[in-house]
Amino acid sequence: MVSNKITTLQINNKRTISYSVKKSGNNHNTFVFLHGLGGDLTAWDYIIRSGLFDSFNMLVIDLFGHGDSGRPLNFKDCSIHQMAEDVKMVIEKENLKNCILAGHCLGGMVSIELLILYPNLFNKAILINTSAGVPWFGGILRIPFAQKILLFMSNHLPELFPHKRADHIRFWNTGNYSFPRLFSDMKNTGLGSYFKLLVGVSGFNRWKDLLKITTPVYVISSENDTIYPPSIGKKISQGIAHSQFNIIKRASHVVVLSDYTEELTDMIKKFIS
Repeated sequence: MVSNKITTLQINNKRTISYSVKKSGNNHNTFVFLHGLGGDLTAWDYIIRSGLFDSFNMLVIDLFGHGDSGRPLNFKDCSIHQMAEDVKMVIEKENLKNCILAGHCLGGMVSIELLILYPNLFNKAILINTSAGVPWFGGILRIPFAQKILLFMSNHLPELFPHKRADHIRFWNTGNYSFPRLFSDMKNTGLGSYFKLLVGVSGFNRWKDLLKITTPVYVISSENDTIYPPSIGKKISQGIAHSQFNIIKRASHVVVLSDYTEELTDMIKKFIS
């Protein structure tokens, strides 16, 4: 698996990014995988095991605040923009070319930011169950009173648990909302860090900037995703000039950890071929 060997990039004295890279001598194209909120780079293992990507260079990243990457000192460290800059720096450090982005949930938001800011870095992109803004319940995060509560929690909650990777197989087919999975995400991310991440990403809104994306994009939604329903995916696709849109029937939000990984992989295969 690509996630066996972990490398760390020290961006500054407050920020480190962990990632795994595999370089193939047979292919100059690189798949860049970005996981969802509360996850880590191993969330992609079940997709990578399909063998579809064996001939590609592969880069799988722990987004800041996740996995073995550093943890935020405050919510300002957790913006989508800063996470996008982290990814760019890793790509440049490893001298990776002809990149194809694959982003799920939070990773899809970071992908959108990258496609807007650095279109020449990427040949194609796959956006899975994501949005150009926070989900429907994210509006609560922008209510001043709610923000004060979240800020208080993010500043005063201890991490409590040692940072580690999730045992993702435990949460296979757990649907959109799973309290055990949510608890695992918080535990592995750290309570304080998790709430800093929520506040940090709450201001993300790139709906009006989708028209700036010139990279060919494949937007994939899960039929039963209630966090980012198919209507959101369709709206993203309509806002991007060179895009396709498809729906995975009966699947839910965490499609990368479900019985629908084969169908998802088949869609990606058709798009990149």
